[in-house]
Amino acid sequence: MTLVSVIIPTYNSADTLWETLLSVENQTLDDLEIIIVDDSSSDYTVRLINKFKEYSNRTVRTAFNSKNEGVAMTRNVGISMSRGEYVAFLDSDDIWLPDKLKMQVSKMMDRGIAFSFTNYETMDHEGTPLKARKLPAGRYSLDDFLKGNPAGLLTVVVKRSVIPDNLFPDTHHEDYAAWIMLIRKVKYAFLFEESHAKYRIHNSLSSNKIKSMFWTFNVLRNFGGLHGLSLMIGFLNYILKVLGRE
Repeated sequence: MTLVSVIIPTYNSADTLWETLLSVENQTLDDLEIIIVDDSSSDYTVRLINKFKEYSNRTVRTAFNSKNEGVAMTRNVGISMSRGEYVAFLDSDDIWLPDKLKMQVSKMMDRGIAFSFTNYETMDHEGTPLKARKLPAGRYSLDDFLKGNPAGLLTVVVKRSVIPDNLFPDTHHEDYAAWIMLIRKVKYAFLFEESHAKYRIHNSLSSNKIKSMFWTFNVLRNFGGLHGLSLMIGFLNYILKVLGRE
């Protein structure tokens, strides 16, 4: 069995994909496979994927959606293809530092952790560093997740055996909904303090922030099971966190 499967969905990602793939290729962890699932791109993303398969010394497996299915289903396809004991997630515009997987998976194995995430850095579209996203290391329970999503998808690693079918639901903020459902099963996630990942921020339009708030409200209600006053408190906690990292 492969130790780690890295799931990378793509859609018209030609501008950033190669840098993302190289950051996985250059991981110091040897035993990994790269699974790329393209969601019917119309640019030259597919050509880059095929070029990378020829270039890479890793096991690279691919799938190509015949029509655009959305990122949730595309990630689920990648999970269904995975052979790793652990599954890691990376979007096609983010990058990892070389020791990311080796550090994180080693700690998970040593401590018997099924679901972990880390701190991370942010950068703009050109790769210029912005702010760090840092939270205290340690255990995070369902209550912690219902106060706002602490886990950046690009940092998450999950033991394959605890992942249900169709982990990512077809909804906005599908990753946050997935973590809430997963944390109900495994009871807690563990945050490691290291920052070995870089999240690319493309813009900060107010309209996008408003949409994000609405989507978070729906996740807390539909997947978090919050209603009434508890829903309002959870949503307020989320807003305060967003404002605190501006």
